[in-house]
This record gives sequence, structure tokens and C-alpha cells, in this order.
Amino acid sequence: VSATATLSGTVVHITSTAAGQTTSELLNVTASGYTTGYTGNVVAITGVSTTGASNTLLVTGVNTTAGNTVNIVNNALTLGSGTGLLISHTTSVLGAGTSLLRLSSTSVDTGTTTGTLLDLASTATTGTVALITASAGTTGIALSIAGTGASQSTATLLSVVASGYTTGYTGNVVTFVGVSTTGASNVLNITAVNTTAGSAFNITTNALTLGSGTGIL
Repeated sequence: VSATATLSGTVVHITSTAAGQTTSELLNVTASGYTTGYTGNVVAITGVSTTGASNTLLVTGVNTTAGNTVNIVNNALTLGSGTGLLISHTTSVLGAGTSLLRLSSTSVDTGTTTGTLLDLASTATTGTVALITASAGTTGIALSIAGTGASQSTATLLSVVASGYTTGYTGNVVTFVGVSTTGASNVLNITAVNTTAGSAFNITTNALTLGSGTGIL
């Protein structure tokens, strides 16, 4: 399909209007006949717009209580360098206003477990669920959490809660490890602006009885 003079409109338009559809597919692309050695793309979409506010791919869903707007399934990944979703950036410099991945919502969302902007769940892993690596950073921040709402009263910016065990646990719920030796750095820096109430650092351990446990060691 070639359209060399199209200024507006649609080159390829697939539509289906039957009211009784339940499992129909408007576009199905299936590759077969090979397993190893393939280095091509089953589907390739390339955009050419530079400063124009266009989209290379626009997916719009109207799901309300079930279904997915985009569903990616890859149950064959094991060891190696493969990924389920790869977003790469190598040349230009990201500046203010640009992001490789942005999740945004303007609704008054109330989800606390699921129903959140980002939900990472793993039910069987013994490794790491989320990994952030900044191997070339000399300044800047690897992870920044900011709450800027002027009407905040009981909001929490970071909540780490352990559950599912009681006895026998010998790990650390949170671990901070520093590597600076002679540098005047801090492994943990807490700055508070409390004036007449509140605490900069509050430790509560109401379960201590007999033994060698301490509130702070």
C-alpha cells in the first residue's frame, strides 16, 4: 500500500460494526515457520515526525471493569537479554518535559492495592521484583518521590509494609548500604521542618518483651 500524495485522511482503515461481536478480530498478524536465527520484526512501525505533536502508535481503549487496552504475553523468557517490553534511548539528551515512559492520571484515583497508576506484582519470584540501575550517574537522583499537593494532610510518600510471616525472619525490611569511605557523605539523610509538633524520626516498637531485641541498635 503506497500513498505518496496523502495530506490528510487514512491510508488503511479497518472497521467492523456488527453489534453481536464477541470474539472477532479486526487484525491478526501471525508469524510461523521459524524458531531460532530470526532477527527481523514481525511488525515494524516507523514514524518520521520530529517536532510535530504526532503519535507513531496510538491505542485507545474504552474498557471499564475488565479487559486490557494493551496485553503483552511472553511465557518463553528464561536467561539471556530478552525483554517483554524494551524502550531504548541512546543519542539525544532527555530534558525537561520529556520522558521515556510516563504514566499520568488526572482522575481522583482511590486505589491502594490494585487500581494504581503502577502495579508490579510477582507471586513466585525469589529474585528482584523491581531493579533501578544508574551506572553512569555522577550527579542527579536515581529515584525521586515528590508530593506537591497543597492540601495534603495524611498523605504518605513512601510506605514499606512487610507481611506474611511472624517468626523465623532474619532479613531486613529496608536496607541502605553506602560505599563512600573518606567522602563526607551520608548513608541516610533526614531533614525535617517541624516547628511545634511532629517528629523528624519516629520509632515505635510495642511488641518488645524478653530477649535481645532493641528499638534501635
